[in-house]
Amino acid sequence: GPGSPRSSPRQPGPRCQVHDRVILLDPGAAVFQHHLDNRPADANFDQPVLSAVAHPTDPTIIGLRNDTSKDMSYTRKDGSSSQIPPGGTAMVADGASLVTSQGTIRMRV
Repeated sequence: GPGSPRSSPRQPGPRCQVHDRVILLDPGAAVFQHHLDNRPADANFDQPVLSAVAHPTDPTIIGLRNDTSKDMSYTRKDGSSSQIPPGGTAMVADGASLVTSQGTIRMRV
């Protein structure tokens, strides 16, 4: 039917790459230990390592919440870095990465 015209197709949106797997970061999405281990056969969905959460005032901004008990290192595209404590959130930004004790998550927007 005659839908509303779109000027451009929907972009894939924020996503992250863990090894060769790409995970779309819609709010509620999660990165689990088996993603970092690169062992899909050992899938365990009990405790996420990271959860995608929408910014409280701007839902177009997605963050990754640290759901572990250890700090993570967040590195921006320009090379600056900061620590994300347990329960803290790192903004999903193109070229940024999160280094956890289990592996590295690379972000793309």
